[in-house]
Amino acid sequence: MAAIRGQAATEYIIMFAVAVIIAIIIAGVLGGFPTISGGIGERESSAYWTTSQIAITKHHISLNSNNSVITFRNNQNYPIFLERATFNGAELVIGRTLSPGASVEVSGGDAVWCPLPGAKYYFNVTIYYTDLESGSELSFNGERPLVGMCQR
Repeated sequence: MAAIRGQAATEYIIMFAVAVIIAIIIAGVLGGFPTISGGIGERESSAYWTTSQIAITKHHISLNSNNSVITFRNNQNYPIFLERATFNGAELVIGRTLSPGASVEVSGGDAVWCPLPGAKYYFNVTIYYTDLESGSELSFNGERPLVGMCQR
């Protein structure tokens, strides 16, 4: 009788382990684990960057940096002077004043471009600005990369 209970317990543990392994595989395939499935997606990146302190609301990144366009928006409740931003360390000079809620469209200059049309890009972005009310020089380091598809 004890052998039957022991066998049933062993079978239960094995079936449970198989179910857990299948669940982990499905979650990985469907993108439940960003580090396993290739990183952050465009949708998650867009959601993060449109709601951040200094938002990037649109980004059209192309092979030619002069055709690349990025739109920044001040999501704070005070005016700022948007000095510059770095994209994977490459510096883009902006030099524009933005009132709360205002946006500015900036050309990518020499800093923002991608190597292959259709390739996915991931930019780690840091934005440098001055709070015009206090005079404080600040920086905003994005916690998530800016992700998109390279255009022609």
